[in-house]
Amino acid sequence: MTLQIKIGAGAQIYDNVATANAMRGNQKLSIVGTGEEIKAELAVQAGNSTLSTLFANAGSIKATNDLNLTAAEVNTYKAALIKLGTKSIVLDSGTLASDVSSNFNALDAVYTKIKSLTISDVSSNTPAIAVQNLATAVNLAGLEVLSGKKFNVTGTATTIKANMDSLLKNVDKIGTITVASGSEAVFTAQQLTVLGDKLRKASNTAKITLTDTADNILTTNSLALINKLNNTNINSPSTTATVSVATPTGSVISATAHGFSTGDAVTFNAGTTGSLTDGNKYYVRKLDNDTFSLYASYANAVDTASTTGIATATGAIGTFTSQVGNAPLRNTTLDNVNVKAATLDQANRLVTLTAVKSGLGADPSNPATVTRDLSNIVKSVEIADTAANLNVADTTIAASSYTTAASSVAGEITTGSNHGYKTGDAITYTVATGQTGITGLTSGQTVYVGRTSDTTFYLFSTQNAALTADYTSATTARTSGAYNFLTGNTATASNLSFSSSALDKTMSNIARFKDNTGTVGRVTIKGDNSAITAANLNDIATKALRGNASGNVTYAAKAVQISSNLQALYDNKTVTTAKHLTEIVVTDGTVSGKKGFSMNFATYTALNPLFTAGVDNPLTGTNNKNYSYTVTGAAAELANPSALQADVNVASYNVTGATYSALNNSANLVALLSNSKLRTVTTEAITDAANRTTIRNLVNQIGNPIDRAKLKIVGA
Repeated sequence: MTLQIKIGAGAQIYDNVATANAMRGNQKLSIVGTGEEIKAELAVQAGNSTLSTLFANAGSIKATNDLNLTAAEVNTYKAALIKLGTKSIVLDSGTLASDVSSNFNALDAVYTKIKSLTISDVSSNTPAIAVQNLATAVNLAGLEVLSGKKFNVTGTATTIKANMDSLLKNVDKIGTITVASGSEAVFTAQQLTVLGDKLRKASNTAKITLTDTADNILTTNSLALINKLNNTNINSPSTTATVSVATPTGSVISATAHGFSTGDAVTFNAGTTGSLTDGNKYYVRKLDNDTFSLYASYANAVDTASTTGIATATGAIGTFTSQVGNAPLRNTTLDNVNVKAATLDQANRLVTLTAVKSGLGADPSNPATVTRDLSNIVKSVEIADTAANLNVADTTIAASSYTTAASSVAGEITTGSNHGYKTGDAITYTVATGQTGITGLTSGQTVYVGRTSDTTFYLFSTQNAALTADYTSATTARTSGAYNFLTGNTATASNLSFSSSALDKTMSNIARFKDNTGTVGRVTIKGDNSAITAANLNDIATKALRGNASGNVTYAAKAVQISSNLQALYDNKTVTTAKHLTEIVVTDGTVSGKKGFSMNFATYTALNPLFTAGVDNPLTGTNNKNYSYTVTGAAAELANPSALQADVNVASYNVTGATYSALNNSANLVALLSNSKLRTVTTEAITDAANRTTIRNLVNQIGNPIDRAKLKIVGA
């Protein structure tokens, strides 16, 4: 048959779409033809710019038999195919999964017109659609029925986050969700509960991270979820990674970019055995990207506060083969856990969750029965607690002796009782008032523990040095970075003491997470109805920044609590000898209904940067916008009349002590008084009557009576 076109309800039949379109006026076209004819006309019109206009003017298109189209043609002709009145599109028999993926939006839009969709390579490939396409997908389930295959989803961290609602809504229709290489996708516990089984990684450079509050993570269900996702690929096929090493010294083995992680099982294949045994299996403790040590058991390797079971590798030359794919496996679904808003108790509970069992057994020396430790998947913890809990009294322990002779144990501190320290703990060194201390150390200095027994330890200058030191002998420990200050000193040991706080210990424990790379990025002092002091803030900030010098220390409270503690906050910020808060967060109010409080200009100048830096949502990093303040005494505003006006969090301000010289300028006076946030300007005492008259005359020249009324002139 020949293509038949009618204009509106008219009886006249045309056989040329362009002709009929030119004569239609405001009426719609109805087009009838065989599938072949309609396809041919679409191909003709696709070659010019009239296609979209032409078929926008079609009221209906009817094919008397099927249109055989490729997925790409569906995409090209979509505007016209939407007008089809029958289910007459048959996708080409050679349609590949990739064709469906790249033309998904068009296929989804014309789904009701598709008669059949057979994917020719469906046995080896599954259609994958970009996650952002889910937002507009209407007929995903229908396309899956037609193709007989669930569609997979791919995305970057950014697109996955932006389309999380669509993922959650369509989860039952999705096969898998693949995170792109080089991308770290972040999920809450609730999101992982729904999506976790479907998550995949395009390569080892893709990361999947759980970020949530401690309240949401430390639940039975969330811990079970972490355990499950931490062990997902335990039975994946084995592969090998081989590391060639130079001759090691002591227990530290150097191998550039070795790729091992703490707990990995490796087999030693000797060129020269040295202190190791050829063919023996050892367990890795990663010291850094280029060095590691070996331990006799998995349990020894992952207990980074102890050196029990360490193997001496002196003189060994050969290869270490990692049995990747066999437990303990590092290529898991879940790469990192970031914990937000954890109290000290909750943070310490994370420390105790160091051997979550897979259910296969309970022998910690057998890695096949243990998943990765929770402590080695937690990447960061943000602590939030009250000042009282964060600033409990330090625990102090005295030295009973220290070794000064140039001997095998030179530099070792001994205590009369169990010191309770772990390797890497931050402690404060103190010398009794008026007494002589150890040369090279300053009373009040932070040092780090290298534990050698319950009553002995070394001192290190950095936490990393303490955690990565070789404790095979006192000599190797010292050369690994311990202080050598003790040799030859004559200070009396009983005058020396060491102290640590609950916050110090918790932060030190967290630093041992994630192969000794764990961090506490923020310590938040939660405001309550108790008054705080600058001393409290100084002490807590000092401890927090001692544990992480680049971290944030936040005071978070309701506006009324902040208002009553402004002096302490100001003192903390301005005392030059103190460690300072880095953020202040107002925890009540909304963007549209802010909580307000007043402060003088000096306080505003000191604290406003801290309010600006703060965030009020620990999960999303939302800007801290829940406050406004009235600024009083802003004499300096005369020099810059727009600064307070431009600050979105300043509700209003007053200027006091305005001088005659500053006001005796009509342009400055108009600029100042016209600011809508300005309430009053009170002058200093202007004793000269003529000067007062001059200012009044300038004010009277301002046309707005409301602005004129803002100025209060103080006489003699």
